[in-house]
Amino acid sequence: MEQLIEHAGHVAMNTLLWEAAVVLWVIGMMDLGVSKRHDVKDFGYILLTAAIMETIAMMFVIASGNIFGATSAAAFVFLLWALAFGLLNGTNRVVTYHAVLLTSFYFTGATIYLASKGALFLTVMFGLLVPITLLLALASYTEKHSLGKIAGGFSAIDGILFFIYSLCSAIGYQLP
Repeated sequence: MEQLIEHAGHVAMNTLLWEAAVVLWVIGMMDLGVSKRHDVKDFGYILLTAAIMETIAMMFVIASGNIFGATSAAAFVFLLWALAFGLLNGTNRVVTYHAVLLTSFYFTGATIYLASKGALFLTVMFGLLVPITLLLALASYTEKHSLGKIAGGFSAIDGILFFIYSLCSAIGYQLP
């Protein structure tokens, strides 16, 4: 039974990484203006769906005892719920901006931790989340769309890195 829970946690963590890849890619493409026709609420529904799926997957990661994975998942889940409600509700977006800014502090700490462990690929993946969240928060606070476009570029690149990591993890290949 314990082995089954551990395996479920590994599968759930990989699911979280795939979802993070998709969300980062979507955020990047939206911020870069790839789609000229989009509604903020549509984007909110995408993030809400991801938040629900990642919350379920996070429960399996927690049950498997993967403390770092659960903490990382919690940061993503928190960010997704905050963004989804902010976009769907359309009111009090300052709270959403604060959530994005504060999440950047977690990603900074996670990046430092991963770097200290020598996890090069994960360090780069989490390291890119720092300027993404900082620039998105600053773009929101200052209403400078150019900062959002820069964050979108980083987000699209990070989405690709998350896809690569998830694929390698799924086939059992360990990245440096």
